[in-house]
Amino acid sequence: MTEDYLTVLEVAALLRVNKQTVYQMVWGGHLPRIDIGLGRKRPRYRIRRSAVDEFMLRREEDRKSSSPATTRNQAARTRHRR
Repeated sequence: MTEDYLTVLEVAALLRVNKQTVYQMVWGGHLPRIDIGLGRKRPRYRIRRSAVDEFMLRREEDRKSSSPATTRNQAARTRHRR
């Protein structure tokens, strides 16, 4: 089985975010990357497709386990019912 490697632009398109957001996720340690050299303006990275999938699963699990927006909405509804 071969692993797919994506560019920052491909990851941005996949996640539907700006490429700068992907760079921030990489620099913040949220997405592991492989350095493949320097480009004209920025380092060149490749990101494993499986790392992107794992990142999204972690984000989904984090949102399910701690949903403060849902808690705030429920509290607001309770206050309005009184």
